[in-house]
Amino acid sequence: MKVANPQGKGLVTLFSQWHPPLVVRETRDLPTLMKDYLLSLMVLSAKFKFRPVVNTPYFLYLKDNQLILTLIEPQTNGNRFGKFVGNCKLKPELTWDITFSEESKSDTEIQTFIENFYAGFKAHHDQNVELTSLLPFFENSLPFYARMYANGLAKSIGLGVKQLGLAHINAGTLLVKNDDIRTFLIQ
Repeated sequence: MKVANPQGKGLVTLFSQWHPPLVVRETRDLPTLMKDYLLSLMVLSAKFKFRPVVNTPYFLYLKDNQLILTLIEPQTNGNRFGKFVGNCKLKPELTWDITFSEESKSDTEIQTFIENFYAGFKAHHDQNVELTSLLPFFENSLPFYARMYANGLAKSIGLGVKQLGLAHINAGTLLVKNDDIRTFLIQ
């Protein structure tokens, strides 16, 4: 007789393992909130097949115009994952931080990818609708773990916007207020 669910996957296991540690310790200002949102979307667009853990170091690479998130350091990578973009950490409020590598600051392929990512971000969010309606609460196109953490990101950013009293301001206006957000990408 074949066991229907040999790996124990299912709703009970999922919810016993998925308890998002959404901890927002302090109110973030609007530029910080938008930076967290943009960088987190970039990391969550990466290819990865593991459950990220808060405050664990991860490494972001670019290969064939696709970001890859891994636990493998650049020193032991041997270019298997492509060009090293930077170090990443998942913060307790379920947003990501990226420390861009020196290589990424001068590499034209990485710079072009980041510019295109930002252009897509801006085009998607430059709308006359509330930012909260554009947050990735459920992105069916994302793989499982990315989808789960995108939901946590959406809750975190939604809470941050609400704390600032900006929940009803449209996304396009928020982008105009933070037109320098692009400068956060690589400094």
